[in-house]
Amino acid sequence: MVDITELLHEADRLHDRAHHEADPNIRNRLNRMADIYDHIAKIESGNHGGSIQAMVGALSNTGHHS
Repeated sequence: MVDITELLHEADRLHDRAHHEADPNIRNRLNRMADIYDHIAKIESGNHGGSIQAMVGALSNTGHHS
């Protein structure tokens, strides 16, 4: 079982780290990671804002953006 609260806390921590990061590439990656945690939390809570395929696609596309 996934702890939704922990996922949301981790997303907040990552967004906070990104906010203080000077390097734009690292900042973007931290924000993408946070968005994935948030997305997983929404799926697990029953708020299906996307599909499992969309989540897997987001995970497999990390690092491929310019």
